[in-house]
Amino acid sequence: MKGIYRLIAACMTAVILICSLSVGAGAALAPMRIGDADGDWDVTILDVTRIQRWLTGLNNMTKLQQFAADVNGDGELDILDATRIQRMLAGLYVFYDYGFAGYYISDHRFYADYDSGKARVGAPVTFHAEALSFSAETFGDPQLPMTYEFFINDVLVQERSENNELVYTFDKAGTYDVCAVMYNNFDEVAYGRISDYRVVDGYSLDRPVIVSAQFSDDTYCSVGSSPLYVRAEGGSGDYKYMYTILGKYDGYQDDGFFIEEPVDSQSIPVLSTGYIDSDVFSVPRALYSMNKTVIITVYARDSKGQVSEPVTVRHWEEMLIG
Repeated sequence: MKGIYRLIAACMTAVILICSLSVGAGAALAPMRIGDADGDWDVTILDVTRIQRWLTGLNNMTKLQQFAADVNGDGELDILDATRIQRMLAGLYVFYDYGFAGYYISDHRFYADYDSGKARVGAPVTFHAEALSFSAETFGDPQLPMTYEFFINDVLVQERSENNELVYTFDKAGTYDVCAVMYNNFDEVAYGRISDYRVVDGYSLDRPVIVSAQFSDDTYCSVGSSPLYVRAEGGSGDYKYMYTILGKYDGYQDDGFFIEEPVDSQSIPVLSTGYIDSDVFSVPRALYSMNKTVIITVYARDSKGQVSEPVTVRHWEEMLIG
């Protein structure tokens, strides 16, 4: 049985490594077994000793080790847990989850409601951070609460709290480094960073300007759709939006696109939604290219018919786990 657990542990470690490489940031924690108080991937009498020493103040345990050692699941680590481990080792008790508890920040998102170069001096910018985790049905999600702190140019501007948004007003133009540090309940950490975030003195708002267009909550999937969120400012308001895409045409009209102009057999189809009211558009995955990418051009039109400069967004399916 022990060999099976170690094989599962090796497989899970490989998965975690792949996830950590795919996101490029964040701490990936090796999975732990319930009862494994010392983090050696096994449950032995050494774990009983570890708990006893911790209770008397003779050694330290991380929050995750304390969670794994709480074998009766009452939210407290005490002598009852040490006793239950002893009973399990003697064959007199079976843990409620005699498997693995791999609780770590699996992915994260960090983005601003103004694109770089569209943020203006004196206009509040909202930065949104979101740490994602695997939840556990047995315990709910023991990683909660997630907490966040924010830095601009390595200076702390918002202390650690459960507030995952920073509203910040830049007082001068320039290029900034904005960082969110995300913690779970076990003090594992993931970092979200927007480097070279440009703030400008201003630009004309006589006509509509698209200040942000982004996919902020995508989930990996080969079917379905990906939501694109757009923000416009300026002009006379009451915006409508048009989304165009170069890509294959599947012959169906229910995906919201139509062929904008007649094309010959040698041309790449230009698909368009026409101007619609929604500033959120779900892009059908059927329109993604073979390398799972799509290029969308967005226009905003105000109530007077003024049209913004186009903004082009390149998107690819990402393995975001949540």
